[in-house]
Amino acid sequence: MYNDGFELINTIDNKLYMVPDAGYYNNYLDTQNLYNNWVPQDFNGFKLPVGSDQMLGSTYAIWNDQIDTRANGVSEVELYDRFADAVPTLASKNWGDGELPYNQMQEAVDELGSAPGINPYYEETKDKDGKYMSYEFEDGKTKEDSSENNRNLAKEENVEFKDGALKLKGDESYVETPINKLATGNKLSFDIKLDKPAQAGDILFEADTEARNGDYVHDIRIMEDGRLGFRRELYDYYFDYKIPVGKKVNLTISTDGKNTVLTVDGKTFKATGKYYNRQTDGEVRKENISNATLLLPIKRIGSQTNAIEGTIDNVNVSVSQPRVDEFNKAAWTGEATTETKFNDTEGLFKYAFDGKSNTIWHSNWKGTEDKLPGKEINGTINLGKKYEINQFSFTPRQDGNNSGFVTKANLYVKASESDQWKQVATDATFAADKSTKTFYFDKQEVQFIKFEAKESNDGWVAVSEFDVANVPQEQLSVYVESQKGGKVEVSKDSVVKGEKVTVTATPVKGCTFAGWYDATTGDKVSDKAEYTFQVQHNTALVAHFDGTPEIPEANKADLQAKVDEVKGLNEADYTEESFASVKDALAKAEEVLAKEDATQEEVDNVLAQLNKAVEALKPGTVDPKPPVNPDPEKPVDPDNKPEQPGKPGDSSNNKPNKPSDTNKPENADKENNGNSNIAHTDDNMNMGIIGVAMASALAAIGAFFKRRKENEE
Repeated sequence: MYNDGFELINTIDNKLYMVPDAGYYNNYLDTQNLYNNWVPQDFNGFKLPVGSDQMLGSTYAIWNDQIDTRANGVSEVELYDRFADAVPTLASKNWGDGELPYNQMQEAVDELGSAPGINPYYEETKDKDGKYMSYEFEDGKTKEDSSENNRNLAKEENVEFKDGALKLKGDESYVETPINKLATGNKLSFDIKLDKPAQAGDILFEADTEARNGDYVHDIRIMEDGRLGFRRELYDYYFDYKIPVGKKVNLTISTDGKNTVLTVDGKTFKATGKYYNRQTDGEVRKENISNATLLLPIKRIGSQTNAIEGTIDNVNVSVSQPRVDEFNKAAWTGEATTETKFNDTEGLFKYAFDGKSNTIWHSNWKGTEDKLPGKEINGTINLGKKYEINQFSFTPRQDGNNSGFVTKANLYVKASESDQWKQVATDATFAADKSTKTFYFDKQEVQFIKFEAKESNDGWVAVSEFDVANVPQEQLSVYVESQKGGKVEVSKDSVVKGEKVTVTATPVKGCTFAGWYDATTGDKVSDKAEYTFQVQHNTALVAHFDGTPEIPEANKADLQAKVDEVKGLNEADYTEESFASVKDALAKAEEVLAKEDATQEEVDNVLAQLNKAVEALKPGTVDPKPPVNPDPEKPVDPDNKPEQPGKPGDSSNNKPNKPSDTNKPENADKENNGNSNIAHTDDNMNMGIIGVAMASALAAIGAFFKRRKENEE
């Protein structure tokens, strides 16, 4: 082309093509080699004359072959990083030969930073403790940022600040922060409690996006299968964790390059992705995508459209700390009874403890078929030294091949090479899927571990990663509720992972059981009224019933009597806090009394709540009043009330009165008979005046009848 007179721009493919995470061409350009050893007029050894008018310069290309068509999960910020990384080198070579050594050129680029007015990596300032913002929602400071950055909440919509926490109410419900998205290398930590099951699509945190539509969103949410996850740039990502109902948990989402990890009670869950072709057929194109880069979406706690209903507290955004490999996988060694010598990512046993999710150990399939049950398949790992552990886990292959899923296995451990193997798991069973499987055993010193596969979904064995841990065994909750038409119960509402529970649904008269459904996704899980299952996640189920309940009229007499009794209480006699509980319980009781179709169970429940609130009442503090002295010049005897007048001139009836006993329980005097309208010490003057008036009236009446009798005589 040069000889034909064409003007040329050098974009030679082997040096200047990038195809991100494709495995061919360049992932990033080899900028150091280009800077030191290449010139724009060099076309793979064919060099044009320096200064030729036909040589216009060079450029580079980023081909996104894998990003959507093959769905490898590379994000926009990662594409920008490749673009920005190549610019200084290509600019230097196009405008000269580079005056600075490569390292100094890079230092100059770092010092210059990005162009003014842009923030392509979504970086923000942090305080000396590595915090970007922190919200505790304390009374009087509900919107204040307790970090040193003063990033106070700017806006609120349909939320409630109560008991030092933020209550989201579903649909449009949020508070707004000053940061939209935050760069990788940071973490978001928060407490959350759900009083009822979350629904698929509920949003916990969200950011604004350039394309405001249902596909191109950026948020942390409840995914369609009920697990916690996030969506960004047409990709869906999942943590293998479901938020429990009725239990406060602390969740931390940490980002680090291509990895995003959820931590709950010391246990970690790595995000894996799924790509839907939403713009055409809506079908899943690829699953178990390991590239899970996330810019933290923190513009809103809650959502403008579909917030979760629940209580959130202690929201902290800060720098992620580097993860420490406390069990030093780099020092692990091992051998297996079978492995495949294939390539750099598949086959060898050592790929099962290399810390990479995209590599796998695979039983030998080259020239033979090492398959279960005919072949004994096990692997032995030497941890390099003794560790105290109580868990061993294996993660099946995470690519698109649903093969080699181990469904039954044994596990053996020992502390020293000379020790006998100790079997800690026999015929443990697992689901044939890609989720991580865990053996639990008593904490002990272990250096050697033998994993023995007994069954798999197709005879082959394929493992992505082995791991060990020493953390408390995961406790999972089981929550059940029923639709109208029946009652439900659960054998245990808190279990360890893998334990079996039984849920039972009992229809009322006039109804029939219609099935157990996942309360989050709405999917039917069983037709059996007595349903036994192995718990793998925090679980929320709802029992459905068909028909119209034949509900007998509830007996509300006891509830009505208790309501009448409570209404007679004097609020001033009790502490504000304890009486507030009574008022809440009273309001609920009155609602049930007014409800025409209230069930006996509803009546009994609110009556029990009202009784409990009344029993918990605490008396308030009463300050006794000092005695009143009707004669300021006469000292008051503190043990006597003022004199009670009797007949005129008769002092014999002026008996001393005892002072009121402020420690005496209310209604203790039989004479009071429950009446609180009793004369107090300072009422004696009025009583005396009344007594004098009555005596005078009696004397006048007596005189009248005496004169009448004298006249008649």
